[in-house]
Amino acid sequence: MLASSRGDGTHDDHPSGRQPSSRRCIDMKKIWAGTLVALLGAGTWVSPVRAQDGVYHPFELNVHVGSVNLDFTDEHQFMAGGRALFSLPNGLGVGGNIDWVNTELATVYLYSGEINLTIPMGLPADLILSAGIGAISISPEDEEDDEAPVTVEDETSTMVPLGVGVRWQDRTGAPPWIGYRFDLRDNVIFPDEDFDNNTHNWEFSGGVSLLF
Repeated sequence: MLASSRGDGTHDDHPSGRQPSSRRCIDMKKIWAGTLVALLGAGTWVSPVRAQDGVYHPFELNVHVGSVNLDFTDEHQFMAGGRALFSLPNGLGVGGNIDWVNTELATVYLYSGEINLTIPMGLPADLILSAGIGAISISPEDEEDDEAPVTVEDETSTMVPLGVGVRWQDRTGAPPWIGYRFDLRDNVIFPDEDFDNNTHNWEFSGGVSLLF
């Protein structure tokens, strides 16, 4: 994964019959256009629901910790990060996310710009859907283990994060500007810009949000 080579010196072969790069770009544009249309359509439905809910905080600052399963490691790794989000009254929002992971093989940063849709659930909680585009940067450790089954190279690859989360906000007792957020995300990574050879890197996180 991510321009990695295995200890036996072999590489995974790409499947035959790959689509031309222009065709792959067109397919990606169709996917993004469909995602944007779906979020915009859902936003028109969320607007009256949010008006009934009576709570609107346009800005969110979040810090979180969690676990991520990177493709070039054999186990889940500790992760820490933060995000910032601006939302409109209809629930549509834009923001950015950055995560830090330190493994035995490398230090990893995952960062992205994202579109979010916040959906009130009629409870002290909101459902949050997100999709974005960004990159994963891998910096190998200075000292590598020659007996390690996988080695990694210093590189940056395209990443498409897709996520769903729940933000709990006690609107009766606790300060209304504090929320607790839990997210499940699939970081789809495309090594060497190869859209036929992607990997799914799942992460789960929980953290505290400041809403204002």
